[in-house]
Amino acid sequence: MNLKSLQPEPVVDKVFVPEETGITHVSQSDRHGSPLELAAIYWAGNTGIPTIIFGAILFTFQLNLWQLLLAAAIGIVGSYIIVGYLSHAGVRGGSPMMTLSRAVFGYQGNKLPTCVSWINQLFWETLLTITAAYAILGLFTQAGLPYNLVTQLGAILMFMILVGAASYLGHATLVWIQILCTILFTLLTIWLVALLVPQINWAKISNAPADWVSFIAAVTVITVLTGASWFNAAGDYSRYLPQDKAPRGIVIRWTVLGAFTPVFGLTVVGFLISSRLPNLAVSNDPISLIGGILPGWFGTIYLLITAGSLIAGMALTLYSSGLNLLALGVRIKRKISVTIDAVIIFIAAGLIIATGGSFAGILLSCAQLLAVGLIPWAAVFLLTGPRSFDANSLLDKTSTSQYYYWHGINAWALTAFLTGSIVALLFTSTQYVSGPFAQGIFATSNLGLLLGVVISIVLTLSFRAFGLLKRPEYTPTERTQNGPTRLP
Repeated sequence: MNLKSLQPEPVVDKVFVPEETGITHVSQSDRHGSPLELAAIYWAGNTGIPTIIFGAILFTFQLNLWQLLLAAAIGIVGSYIIVGYLSHAGVRGGSPMMTLSRAVFGYQGNKLPTCVSWINQLFWETLLTITAAYAILGLFTQAGLPYNLVTQLGAILMFMILVGAASYLGHATLVWIQILCTILFTLLTIWLVALLVPQINWAKISNAPADWVSFIAAVTVITVLTGASWFNAAGDYSRYLPQDKAPRGIVIRWTVLGAFTPVFGLTVVGFLISSRLPNLAVSNDPISLIGGILPGWFGTIYLLITAGSLIAGMALTLYSSGLNLLALGVRIKRKISVTIDAVIIFIAAGLIIATGGSFAGILLSCAQLLAVGLIPWAAVFLLTGPRSFDANSLLDKTSTSQYYYWHGINAWALTAFLTGSIVALLFTSTQYVSGPFAQGIFATSNLGLLLGVVISIVLTLSFRAFGLLKRPEYTPTERTQNGPTRLP
């Protein structure tokens, strides 16, 4: 018996077939898969050298090993639980994350958080491209090619072509790639880690505990670098899951498990090897720095692992970035939106590699600034988002939409989001931008971000208590021969 023939074949989401769904609602008949796919997506998407750099950044807070383990566990688990809740919104709504966000902020009001989301995706795409380009340049050097602007741009272009094809083909192809990368690059990464562990200077990580301010800062940083960076894309990868096979608890469980395992492990490895490479967090080329302490015979394998493991994460972010453009109301096909993003990333990555700069410094500063918008948005969405979404209203920008509010803007939700984001920005200090109130404890603890989120939560709950901000109520309907029928 052919078991595959018993499963209904999806109509709009097939492996190696371009996805044309865009931001439109995915009906139950076109849904397939299981929450286990989310584990593969987040596992493969987080397996790579950038996650090792997270540990190097935490090393700069002068934590001891036990503090590092606790800070990483709190930040990773806590942030990915939120990703799990947002993923379940994708299951319920059958639409991408920033399209679902229209139900809370209105068609026009949602453009601001969607812009923040799109910039976030562009940042991570550029960062992953730079990392892969350094690895490819290492391979070019081994092949005897010169290290100049032409080879730099060639390395970027080569990587962009690989991930662009996968992102263009869409969700089903991405899931297939994630599963393949989860198996292949996890095994290779374990091999890499086994070679790095003997390089650890255990004496340097057995220092006295850091103060509580440094510990809180470390928890905030790992939260920003890990789960928070996925908030705005969580629904993109879960919208094809059937509702009856993806209850909330299971979605959260597989999301957390799939992300925690590689992120926690590689973050710890990055922290440990920083005892041997104390400049890892300030290097402009961490790929070469790590490669320098590996056996010579492993050099080519290491560079292939580095570049290949980033394909999964890059394809995911490029895919979501294109959906963000569509959610902004840009009237183009999804494949064109992916192309636009690819061109921007090519230019940005080329400029950064050509001019140099601290890899980890760019990573942390930009991630902190973007979290100022992403985390308050997630708080307002989770506290106000509907239990069921009206698919037609999500795409309707006229007054007939249930989410029209006032001229397409939910002013109260937008106020809660903006106020929290502005306060967080005013109290946050980064390498490139520092708020005027980022003084004293706020200059080193990242408490400004926490303060901003708390204000967004308090305002949202206050607006709800006074009846100013309500959770949109909608009863799903299905169309029959006699017209729409309310579902129980």
